[in-house]
Amino acid sequence: MELTATERLTQALFDAIIEVVDDFKEKGDGDALSKLGPILLTTGAMVLNGALGRETTTYLVQDLADRVERGDFEGVQGVFYSPAVS
Repeated sequence: MELTATERLTQALFDAIIEVVDDFKEKGDGDALSKLGPILLTTGAMVLNGALGRETTTYLVQDLADRVERGDFEGVQGVFYSPAVS
């Protein structure tokens, strides 16, 4: 089965990020790891805002915050799902 462009993009980004995370973990660089999430979140918000506009970006960021509070990110199932862009 051939992957869609979105699936290929998601996989490529996830693979690259995991490689960086694994590298920081191996080196014991907790400071760099602690900065990775905020950098990715901010960069993602900038991309979303440019592509989908302020209202949708606000909704997606709030949805993300709600999912963090629910504990959705304690495993990888459903991590990339978002109702506004699915």
